[in-house]
Amino acid sequence: MVLEVWSGHLGEWHGQLRDTDTGTRIGEEWIADQRGAVIGEAYKWLPLTRLPPVVDVAPPNC
Repeated sequence: MVLEVWSGHLGEWHGQLRDTDTGTRIGEEWIADQRGAVIGEAYKWLPLTRLPPVVDVAPPNC
C-alpha cells in the first residue's frame, strides 16, 4: 500500500491510502502540513514515515 498524493499547495499535501495491488483507494483522506505531520484525529493512524516529503508548491498563476 502507498500514500497517494492528490495535491500539494500552500504547505499542505492531500491524499489517500491506496492499495498498490488493486489500485483501490481505502481509508480516510490524509492531510499533511509542511513538517510532514498528519493533521486531524482521523488521520493519526497513518504511519508518518510513509508520508511523501512535503515541499511548498505555489498554485498556478500566483
